[in-house]
Amino acid sequence: MSSRPDALSLFMHGLITHPPGHEATWWECPDAMWNVGYTVSGRVREILAEGETWEQPGDFMVLKPGGRHRWVVPGEDREPWRVVFFVFGPKPEWIPLLDLPEEFPRFSRIPLADRKYTGNVRRALLQAHRLASRPVCGQALGMNALERALLWLQATLADTNARLDFRVQAAMELFARRLSDPPTMPETAEACGLSLSRLTELFRECTGVTPRVWSERARLNHGRNL
Repeated sequence: MSSRPDALSLFMHGLITHPPGHEATWWECPDAMWNVGYTVSGRVREILAEGETWEQPGDFMVLKPGGRHRWVVPGEDREPWRVVFFVFGPKPEWIPLLDLPEEFPRFSRIPLADRKYTGNVRRALLQAHRLASRPVCGQALGMNALERALLWLQATLADTNARLDFRVQAAMELFARRLSDPPTMPETAEACGLSLSRLTELFRECTGVTPRVWSERARLNHGRNL
């Protein structure tokens, strides 16, 4: 790990292995700083003020400025959790690349396993860590590689959205038609011809969030537009 408290640059990065049973204390992302992480192997339970989620191999995580979280590696797991992470002040043009669908306020988790370009995202992130550790021009090289990873991430999401499952599209259309009277999740699943668990699974695969989160965000965006 390295630490460089330099505004609008790479503040901290690492490729760390946490053993089973490891529990972290609460950590808050500094103002104007963003925290991204990619699970290389193992799994971890992410704990936020608003709820909990799991990160699996291939999951990409973003914690926005001011976001707080802690994590627990299950003690019953044999495999440790290995993660590559970066805490940085982004260039202004990076903000749209980082503004991903939120699973919880200020927290995004995008499952990338088995998606197109996933290997490119992973390689760019690992390279960003290696380059940032260099004593000469490491910071600039690391940030360039990190930007490349974010661009590949957007390419992955664009490819996924272009191939949305028709049942996920049907649910989205139902949410859009009933912004003022949102359907219940069981009602939505029935309208799509799916069980609620299967609809939730498909939504996560296609969008990175649950249908409930997607519906709530659609209503919030509608309210802002009004």
